[in-house]
Amino acid sequence: MILINPLQELSKQGLVLTLVDNKLKVTPANRVIQEIAGFIKQHKESIKNQLLAASQHVGKLSQLTLQQKNWLEQIADYLQTTPSFLLEHQLIDQYDLMELLDKETALVARCIKTNPYWTQ
Repeated sequence: MILINPLQELSKQGLVLTLVDNKLKVTPANRVIQEIAGFIKQHKESIKNQLLAASQHVGKLSQLTLQQKNWLEQIADYLQTTPSFLLEHQLIDQYDLMELLDKETALVARCIKTNPYWTQ
């Protein structure tokens, strides 16, 4: 049996799923072809569970995947701080860890510097 992560598979297709009022929202919607719609329907409960789990506050590095840790460490290095600081002060949240993971870390770090809560 091959285990798959539906959110990762859909992310590879350039899609982002969110949970709004317990309904799945897919963006960009115009990229959802019949095959993808079937895949989402087949894995609907798993996707919802993943999104609900991700919506819980992420405050510990131990809760992150290796890819998320590496991404967060690169941003922290750029900002000359620690990954824990970024999480504890919610300068990076669970949505960032899902939606921005493929974005250039220097760009994300520069955006953090524009946050009024950034004090370093």
